[in-house]
Amino acid sequence: MTQYGDGEVGDLVYNAIVDNDDLVWVVGHLGVKVFDGAHWTDYSSVWPANTLNGLVQDRKGNYWVSTWE
Repeated sequence: MTQYGDGEVGDLVYNAIVDNDDLVWVVGHLGVKVFDGAHWTDYSSVWPANTLNGLVQDRKGNYWVSTWE
C-alpha cells in the first residue's frame, strides 16, 4: 500500500480491520487512516505515526488499541 485517493497509508501496515459500520481502519507506520468507501480520513493527529500497532472493535462497538509501549 502506498497512496489511495486522498490518504497516504504507507508501505508498512501493522493492522487493518473493517468495523461494524463497514469502515476500513488501517494502522501503519504513518499513523491511523480510515476509508469510508470513497475517502480516507487521517487520524494521525489523535494517534501519531508509530504509536499504535493494533486496533480492534468489540461487539459493543468500542475501539481498543494496542501500542508499542
